[in-house]
Amino acid sequence: MPKKGDKISDETREKIRAANIGKKLSDETRKKISNANKGKIMSTENREKLRVANIGRKCSDETRKKISIAFKGKHISPEHREKIRLANTGERHRNWKGDDVKMSALHQWVNRTYKEENQKCEECGSTKRINAACIKEYARPRENWRFLCNVCHQRLHASTMSEETRKKMRDSHLGKKLPEEQKRKLVEGLQRYWNNRKEQEMKKREVE
Repeated sequence: MPKKGDKISDETREKIRAANIGKKLSDETRKKISNANKGKIMSTENREKLRVANIGRKCSDETRKKISIAFKGKHISPEHREKIRLANTGERHRNWKGDDVKMSALHQWVNRTYKEENQKCEECGSTKRINAACIKEYARPRENWRFLCNVCHQRLHASTMSEETRKKMRDSHLGKKLPEEQKRKLVEGLQRYWNNRKEQEMKKREVE
């Protein structure tokens, strides 16, 4: 019988596994195991080992059915739901990749994380179509981003765009015609931008 701390060989592990196949634990034993494990926090190393060991594993139809039956009629409380959400948010999520993500995914994360505190355009004060604009480098820290309306966002990129990129965009749009609805929205956006700029200038003059 191996003692606590002893390393078990793969052969012994296989024997133990084979010996326990088909065995069913009593409710009393299950309860004892549950109580013994309450409050225990699994180490990051063990979590990673479990994750790797379960990659590619698929539950049989029978197992899926058992799980489904076991959870039928059970309701998760809002508090429990929030705990599950927090346990799988950000760096704790299995799909977390840090800054090694595509541009669209990073934009979505920044908008979702910081947008609540930034409901107005930081340039003109508009509250319509606010999105994150990268001003330094594509990374998650807040100092790399500004929240701008669509018009100010476009103006920012236009002012920092290289001549080569400008030429590519210009060539790709040659001969294309915008729908009337899109033209109207662009005109309204520009008017809104200049009106907000005028209001800001007037307020500055009043303060001076």
